[in-house]
Amino acid sequence: GIPHLHRRGRGDHLVTLRVVTPDKLTKKQHQLFQELANELKPSQK
Repeated sequence: GIPHLHRRGRGDHLVTLRVVTPDKLTKKQHQLFQELANELKPSQK
C-alpha cells in the first residue's frame, strides 16, 4: 500500500480513471485503432 503521510503504516490508494473516446472516427482514426487492436492481441501460434 501507499505510505501514510506523517504517520506509520500503509493504506489503500484508490484511483478514479475517466476515459473519453470520440463518438465518430475518421477513416484514418478507425484504421489506426484497428492496427493498435491487432498489435495488442496475443499472438496465436
